[in-house]
Amino acid sequence: MQLVLSSSLRAEGDNRRSMVVLVTGAGLNMVLDPVFAFVLGLGLAGLAWATIVSSAVSIVPVVYWYFLKRDTYVELKFHGFRFDMSEIREMLQVGLPKTLELDILWSFNLILILFVNNAGGTDGIAIFNTAWKYVDLVMLPASAVASAILTVCSAEHGAHEMGKMRIAYDYGVKLGMSITIVLAILVSLFSVPLSEVFTSSADAEFKTEFAYALQVYCYGTPFYAWLTVSSSFLQSMNLATCSMYSALIRNIVLSAGFALAWPQGMHALWWVFVIVEIFGWLLMVGWAEYGYRLKKRDWENDWNP
Repeated sequence: MQLVLSSSLRAEGDNRRSMVVLVTGAGLNMVLDPVFAFVLGLGLAGLAWATIVSSAVSIVPVVYWYFLKRDTYVELKFHGFRFDMSEIREMLQVGLPKTLELDILWSFNLILILFVNNAGGTDGIAIFNTAWKYVDLVMLPASAVASAILTVCSAEHGAHEMGKMRIAYDYGVKLGMSITIVLAILVSLFSVPLSEVFTSSADAEFKTEFAYALQVYCYGTPFYAWLTVSSSFLQSMNLATCSMYSALIRNIVLSAGFALAWPQGMHALWWVFVIVEIFGWLLMVGWAEYGYRLKKRDWENDWNP
C-alpha cells in the first residue's frame, strides 16, 4: 500500500510528498528496529514488527491528503467501484512482466551465490553481497531518474508526443549516467576506507579482496544506470515484456559465465559480472531504441495514412 500510494502521488507529479512517504517509512524503520528488537525484547521478530509499523504509519499522511484534505490532483473514490477487465489488462501489461523480471533477478541471484560459494566460500558470499550495497547507493540517483522517466514518458506516450518522449529519455540517460560516473569514481577511489566499514574485524586479505571487488563493480555501474533508465523507457511504451526478456537473457548469460569462471577464483567472477552487465546494457538499450522506433512508426502511420 505504501508503494502504491507513493507511486500514485509521483504519477500526478507530486514527487515531494511521494518522497515524504518513503523517507518516513525508511527513517521510522531504522528508529524502531532497535526499540522493538532490544528495548521490547522481541529479537528478530521485532525487526519484522518494526517494518510493519513503520510502513503503516508512513501511509497515514497519504490517506489524509487523499481522503480528508483532498488537495491532490487525482481524487480517489471507491463509491460504485467496479472491476474493469480492460483496465486490469492494461495495468498487467506493465505490472506482470515487471514482477516476473524481479522474480528472475532474485531467482538467478541464488544460482550466482552457489558459484560464489564454490569460488570463495562464506567470505566470497559476504563480499559479493555486501560490496553490492555500495553499488545500490551509487545507483540511487539513476533509479530515481528511471522512476521519473517512467512517469514523464508514460504521459508523453499517452499524448502521442513521441518527440518529447525522446527528449526526456535522452536527458534521463545523460543525467543518470553523469551522476553515476561521478559517484562510481568516488567509491572506487575510496574503496579501501569504505571497505573498513564492513570489514573492521576481518583479516587483511579479506579487506583487500573486498576493496578489489568494489573497484571492479564500479566499472559496470554506468552501464547499469543506462540499463535501468532504458528499462523504464520500455515500460512507459507498454513494452515491459521486452525488459523482462532482456533481464532473463542477461541472467542466463551471467550464470553461464559464473559457471565457467568460478574455478579461476573470485577475481574472475567480479570481471565476468561487469562484462555481462555491459552485454545486458547493449541488449536493453538496443531493445529500447527498437521499441521507440516501432512505436513512432506506428503512430505516424495512424496519423498519416
